[in-house]
Amino acid sequence: MSRSPGTPIGLIAGGGGLPLLVARGMRAANHRVCCVAIRDRHHADLPALCDEFATAGMVRLGRWIRLLRRWGVRDAVMVGNVAKERMHEPGRLLRQIPDLRTLVLWYRRLRHDHRNAAVLAAVAEELAVNEITLIDSTTHIPEHLATPGVMGCISPLPSQRADIDFGWPLLERMVELDVGQAIVVRDRDVVAVEALEGTYRMIERAGTLCR
Repeated sequence: MSRSPGTPIGLIAGGGGLPLLVARGMRAANHRVCCVAIRDRHHADLPALCDEFATAGMVRLGRWIRLLRRWGVRDAVMVGNVAKERMHEPGRLLRQIPDLRTLVLWYRRLRHDHRNAAVLAAVAEELAVNEITLIDSTTHIPEHLATPGVMGCISPLPSQRADIDFGWPLLERMVELDVGQAIVVRDRDVVAVEALEGTYRMIERAGTLCR
């Protein structure tokens, strides 16, 4: 599997700023950035950072694959947020219109399990069947990864450290269950748990509960 400079790398991009960081990292490593962005989700600055750029619907997996193969992509990353609540909107199938490849994948693999890990695994396997390998999304942004310990100028108070020690095992278990990626803890009590609404809304909800 070649990732030498000059080779095309695929970028399957959702919303937010992370796809911008990844695209810049790919360019800095002298790769051709070949991006399939989720329609109506991507950042407005993303096309200018890509050598190839096209949009596709969230449930148009066949178009993702056709574009990436046309551009000669063999390795790809998938980054950026997708509003998962759209999967639960009334009339979602009529509005999003999945292609045949997505419908078959949904019926065979996902109709009984819609969790993030299951969806990502199914997509990765479908890409692999078409000779496209999903690689670690942090490959090209090592400078943006968190480091162990205190990263800012304020260290946790002993009471805050106790909350961290209390909450961390609970959070690890939540991630294993694929419920969410964040919790709010206060005085060794779980105040809020992230689920479908996402991290930002969970934080806002926790603020209304514990001012």
